Amino acid sequence: MSQRREYPRVREQLVDTRSRRTDTLPKTWLAMKDKPRLEPTTVRLNSVGGQLKALGQFMTVTKHRNTVYRFNMIVIEGEKMANLLSRDVAADMGLVCRLE
Repeated sequence: MSQRREYPRVREQLVDTRSRRTDTLPKTWLAMKDKPRLEPTTVRLNSVGGQLKALGQFMTVTKHRNTVYRFNMIVIEGEKMANLLSRDVAADMGLVCRLE
């Protein structure tokens, strides 16, 4: 019998409909009981306040309305940052509508 891996709940996840990536804060990643290993990333991150530092990335899994979603999450460092869910993931989950 396989053990079910439990992940912590991220209670403060904002949807950023302008972002193509999903970001999380180092404190959120560090709070995970079984932290996924961070893989290197070469992505360049810019924000209104300037360039951000990416510490690494990992693949994550979440469940919403009985559907499982897998997506890449980038751990970023920066002041006044938040956990952000990308527009594509939010649209796939039905949290926002995609206008074309």
